[in-house]
Amino acid sequence: MKRFLLVLITMILTSSITVCADSITGGFAMERSVKLNLGFEMPVLGLGTWTLTGEVCENAVYAALKDGYRLIDTAKYYGNETEVGNAVAKAVQDGICKREEVFITTKIVPWSSNPEKDIEDSLKKLGVEYIDLCLLHQSGSGNDRVYRAMEKYVKIGKIRSIGISNFYTEKEVNHFIKDFEIKPAVIQNENHIYHQGTVLRDYCKKYGIYIESYYPFGGRGNTKENLNNPVILN
Repeated sequence: MKRFLLVLITMILTSSITVCADSITGGFAMERSVKLNLGFEMPVLGLGTWTLTGEVCENAVYAALKDGYRLIDTAKYYGNETEVGNAVAKAVQDGICKREEVFITTKIVPWSSNPEKDIEDSLKKLGVEYIDLCLLHQSGSGNDRVYRAMEKYVKIGKIRSIGISNFYTEKEVNHFIKDFEIKPAVIQNENHIYHQGTVLRDYCKKYGIYIESYYPFGGRGNTKENLNNPVILN
């Protein structure tokens, strides 16, 4: 618990939005990056862009990159992939970073009728030749269709790593481990000090899958409880 709180305090001090849990050691990785199962490096801290739109989104992403962040998280559902792409392109043009230094995550919804088209649309809106991490955004009737499309795009080099988001049980995750050619590299879930997801983390440890946490400050209704925790206040 104290170790988790230390990570959260570090995140508060650095204004980070996402943090990658180290499922391999069962603790938290404080290195600058972790190596995913297909060999690519993923930064452990990043900026999530849920609710950011328009100029606010572009400015936030550009400022994050200028401040040293190298992981930017978006999704087709967010409606801001174009703004994220614009900010990354501007940062590259201004010499702040190189494209290969920026780890871009996006997500495809399970109700997509044509996930391959959605992936192509994301590539176009982001203005990139490849997506560093593409996630199945949540569970739905099209889970398998979307995941197989992501596998296909890994094989043709337009996606580097794939994973899932908002899957919280061993039974849900086991399907993607056992029934597909490429295991998830990352599971992105809501995690904070009162919702640590340790059971799933320990299960994923056996397969080299990293847990990436969103809403680290408490998210939906838990922010006050988290930030008033006596250890954090101290």
